[in-house]
Amino acid sequence: MKVCLFGNPFKPEVPRLVERLRPWIEERAEITNVVLEPDRPFDPAGADACIVFGGDGTILSCARKLTTFEVPLVGINVGHLGFLASIHPEEARRELERIFAGEYTVSERMMLEVEGLEGAASSASGIMAALNDVVFERGASPRTLSIEVRHGGEYFNTTTADGLIIATPTGSTAYSLSAGGPLVAPEMELMIITPICPHCLYERPFIVSADEPVTVRVERPSGDEMITLDGQVVYRPGSEVEITVRKSSSTFFLNARYSCQEMRPFW
Repeated sequence: MKVCLFGNPFKPEVPRLVERLRPWIEERAEITNVVLEPDRPFDPAGADACIVFGGDGTILSCARKLTTFEVPLVGINVGHLGFLASIHPEEARRELERIFAGEYTVSERMMLEVEGLEGAASSASGIMAALNDVVFERGASPRTLSIEVRHGGEYFNTTTADGLIIATPTGSTAYSLSAGGPLVAPEMELMIITPICPHCLYERPFIVSADEPVTVRVERPSGDEMITLDGQVVYRPGSEVEITVRKSSSTFFLNARYSCQEMRPFW
């Protein structure tokens, strides 16, 4: 089996854990690439799996880097929650031994891609994919946003709120959950549209098919609006605020050795 290793360099325990496990892994698999620097190119081509050392945020970052590769990720949790990075470091050898023996399944998760951000100022230009969510926020402006939503080209709703979350089933346990959105089985293909602090008693999250795109337009924008992808990549679109979010042609592949019952809390 060929594997590549990817680690979060901002967690000091990650290099130590990689150094400790690397000789053991090399006895059982071929390591094709090791990346522990944030700006180093990451090419998992030829690998059968990518072992990621970090928390769920590291998994999200890695997922966007792998949009052109069908390489499943195996998450060693050097973080907190561990929804995606579900293997505890103390169990890494045991679980990796099973994976190297082929005793695992792969969970296929839909991703999102965004149109309409070309030319927008960004914290990471060129990355327009998300595994968890795409979030429209009011930014520094104290005013609520008037947000028009269309689905498949048809008018759907206009909400007055601090922002709007468009989440995948994987992202249903993230920001959308905090804003009152539903929990959704992660392998479904749909989009969850969740208003953030809506100024309306009857405004609720809703679920739409992923077969048609969702278009979001802000009426009378202030210019302070922000669009974030997975809470990690920030775009500032300026005065023209309209984007289209659709199901990505890329699929995220996650090692699914753990069931919900087997996952341990790490906080």
